[in-house]
Amino acid sequence: MSRSQTAEQRFDARHAANPETGCWIWRGTIGHDKRGNQRGQLRVNARITLAHRFSYERFVGPIPAGLLVCHHCDNTLCVNPDHLFVGTQADNMQDMLAKERGAQPRGELNGKSNLTRETVLAIHALIGTRSNSSIARLCGTTPSNVGNIARGDSWAWLTGRANDERKAA
Repeated sequence: MSRSQTAEQRFDARHAANPETGCWIWRGTIGHDKRGNQRGQLRVNARITLAHRFSYERFVGPIPAGLLVCHHCDNTLCVNPDHLFVGTQADNMQDMLAKERGAQPRGELNGKSNLTRETVLAIHALIGTRSNSSIARLCGTTPSNVGNIARGDSWAWLTGRANDERKAA
């Protein structure tokens, strides 16, 4: 590639369409953000620019100050302007949550859990009838786990017992 090419020409030569997803996958220089996500990079006017931001500005328009360019497709190497939208960090997080992306698996699906749904429901039924230590011995867990379930600090989605302090906040 010649240095005499415009940024637009270099951009056009460095992405390829994925017919299955519609994503335009960046094939040029790739960097990583602070979370380790891959990001396409393009040199524009002697500065490194993120390829998806360049695409948005080129095909859609200016990016308002303080806003991010986010991906509907969740593919950080996609530069298809139809897959991009501007928003705040909160908008991006809301988009992530709506797609159930990035959330920790709940209950038994969480690899850190040593409890099953049935055990938690049994613990929940016993809360208030015995001490946490007694319930823990009976159910094969720790008093700390029983206390967390009792307060709604864990498994609240299953027991309906949300932490009262969080509700008040």
